[in-house]
Amino acid sequence: MDDNTNEELTTPQEEPTETSTDTPSTPENLDNTEESINNVENNASRPVALNGREAFANRLRGNNDNQLEESLRKAQEEKFNQTKMKNGHEGEEKHADANTGEANFEDKNKIDKAKDSLNVLKAKNDVLTNNINKSKAALFAITNPVEAAEMAVKFHIRGLIIAAIGTILPFIVIFIVVIIVALGIINNEGSSTSQNYCSAISDTETSVIFDNSFTKEQFLSLVNSYNVPDATHNGHKYSWGYETFFKPNASNFYDICTKHGIDPRFIFSIGLHESAFGTSNIALKKGNFFGWGAYDSSPYDSALTFHDMSDGIEAVAGGLSRSYVTEGGSQYKAIKARGLDPRTVQGIGSSYASDPNWPSSVVGYMQKVFGVTKTSSNCNGSFNPLTEYNYNHHGLVALDSKLSNIQINTINSRIITEVDKAGYGTGAAVAAAGQSLVYGLQLEGVYLRYHYGAKNLSIGVNPIWQKYDTMDCSGFVSWAIKNGCNASYAGTGTSSFSNYGTRISLEETKPGDIMVTYGKGHIRLIVKNNGDGTVVTAEETSSKGGLVFTLRDGKERRPYQFRDMSGWYASNCKKSR
Repeated sequence: MDDNTNEELTTPQEEPTETSTDTPSTPENLDNTEESINNVENNASRPVALNGREAFANRLRGNNDNQLEESLRKAQEEKFNQTKMKNGHEGEEKHADANTGEANFEDKNKIDKAKDSLNVLKAKNDVLTNNINKSKAALFAITNPVEAAEMAVKFHIRGLIIAAIGTILPFIVIFIVVIIVALGIINNEGSSTSQNYCSAISDTETSVIFDNSFTKEQFLSLVNSYNVPDATHNGHKYSWGYETFFKPNASNFYDICTKHGIDPRFIFSIGLHESAFGTSNIALKKGNFFGWGAYDSSPYDSALTFHDMSDGIEAVAGGLSRSYVTEGGSQYKAIKARGLDPRTVQGIGSSYASDPNWPSSVVGYMQKVFGVTKTSSNCNGSFNPLTEYNYNHHGLVALDSKLSNIQINTINSRIITEVDKAGYGTGAAVAAAGQSLVYGLQLEGVYLRYHYGAKNLSIGVNPIWQKYDTMDCSGFVSWAIKNGCNASYAGTGTSSFSNYGTRISLEETKPGDIMVTYGKGHIRLIVKNNGDGTVVTAEETSSKGGLVFTLRDGKERRPYQFRDMSGWYASNCKKSR
């Protein structure tokens, strides 16, 4: 094969001159064909200075393109014919005596070589065409700088936009997923995430506050008489741990816990649950029977170490008193934000442990060891008593538009649960209904305005309530009676209520009784007797703008009477829905 067919295709590196006007020429014979093609390639591919490039580009335009292609075609044909003739002549000299078959073989070989040469020329032609296009693009950029710049900016901006989308797209997807999940939680639960927690526990509103009615003698007696389960943990029987640690410290439990105002039965039960009756590694090796300071990620390492059980009792009882059950404490605020009561097992459990069954387990031991009666709850604070009342609409706004279905369902659920817990058909149930409505609205950040003469009685929240489509004072008490005991008749006004029941003193009142003026005037529903000469009432009042909790001591500007309604409820209320 001809050596020229193996030449490398390279791009010339010489710098052009300003006045270069070389153009491709048609080759005259085979010897200068390759040189002519290379000259064309070199001139077309090298950079062109401003004036020279303009002249070169002008010559390339129009018919020059056709002339160049024609020249290339003729050069290729000439190359092929010369190669064929030359190879044929050499074949005659070398193989004059060869037979016809050998001649045919030689001819085929010559044809193959010619085809190879043609392929090389075609490849060089492709390079030449590409360089011509580059030159045209360069010329366009020189002669049309504004348009070229605009195109470059467009391509650059498009690249930046694509890159930006690729960068932020994952974050957008994550954000959308988070929003969808959040909306799913709200729609499914109708309130905060505390509803998820509460769905797993429904009977743990037992108070953790010591009330002085449970004596030390009673406590010690029950601790000593408890029948420990026949179970083993960590190589030790429950009975061994109970006899070794809990019984000997029974007196410490009572003295230390009552000093801090915490029910010793609660702390004792935490210890049984957290330490598996004193057999856990944290209890045996660190003297920590309460899981105090232990985190799920590293329970043993993070748990605090105590010298003995009494030190642990002091730390836990004092910590709960300061941070959990005292208003302003760090955990107190967190528990309230979940809509729970910080002074109950359930409320404390929401911060004390991640296990949603923790409150139920602890209350279970309080019942088994000490006979504490479990009470049910709707997980958002229990009726009688609330530990706090928002008097006078602090931080609330008037309800000027209808409540959403989610808000209505949430409040109604509270009302039903609290009424049933108080004992449907009783005065306590009436108080529970009234208190639950006021408190439920407050958790939604609103209160009902006062509307003189309006009754709008309904079971649960009336969907029409908004702005002044609400109730007046007697309308609210009638609504509470209807929801607490479904009485066949409720008062049509304050004057009728003033004749219900029997008159009593403030000190004798109980939830469900009423505080009413003589004749026409005003009526309030008593929801709690504080035992200190004051009562908490729920009332619709024009003087305070609407439905509200108030603290009353009976020393009013105009005379009020307190009425015992228990007899009336017994005669007029239904005992079941």
